[in-house]
Amino acid sequence: MALGYLLFSGAPALPLAACALVVAHFGGSIQWVFSTALLQLQVPGRLQGRVFAVELTLLTLVTCVSSAGVGAAADAGWSPRLLALAMALVFVPMGILLTVFLWPSPRQDSSDTASPATTSSG
Repeated sequence: MALGYLLFSGAPALPLAACALVVAHFGGSIQWVFSTALLQLQVPGRLQGRVFAVELTLLTLVTCVSSAGVGAAADAGWSPRLLALAMALVFVPMGILLTVFLWPSPRQDSSDTASPATTSSG
């Protein structure tokens, strides 16, 4: 998403700006699908409906708040390029945090944990 909005903020022509928005929205769609898949893996089946309802509610709330914030900034005189750049910069820290917290830790295979000194031959 950040890359798409960064490209959008510097796009010199409308077709390039549209392509940049496609990249940004692809990123947002992928992030939403991944987060939903992670929720499906972690939440017990009997609670999934409630959890997904809360997720969609929070998504709608954040969308409303961010739209109001961008609208207020535009009314205050921020240029569209500056708004797009600000949105790109908002996504970067959150993306880094999510990457750090959600990156899978390396798993040790049980056959790798036995040291050669403890195994006997013969």
